[in-house]
Amino acid sequence: MTGLEYEIVLERYERELAKFEAKHPHHCRRCGGAGMIIVHENLGPTGGSYGAKACPVCIGSGFCPLCGAELVSDEDTDAGKCTTCGWTEGMSSVTVSFPPAPEPPL
Repeated sequence: MTGLEYEIVLERYERELAKFEAKHPHHCRRCGGAGMIIVHENLGPTGGSYGAKACPVCIGSGFCPLCGAELVSDEDTDAGKCTTCGWTEGMSSVTVSFPPAPEPPL
């Protein structure tokens, strides 16, 4: 990717980010509204592995990652859900969370 192409992609990202933040001004800054964070487990000389766990800032405190309202437990699925914005655990983070930043050119 050239510097000019990156600038175009970065401008698009900044517009998407502004839209997301306007729609979800109280989203969790730690997980970007996904409710999950990526963790790395160091396995020593054999390497490591990546996994996902509930965000300790929002989910761990019982708050919605998108709007900050208190979560209620869904008795049917045992998952948290937000009665304010409709977020539920297991919701596709790709469609509702903070847009990923573009990689800068090398």
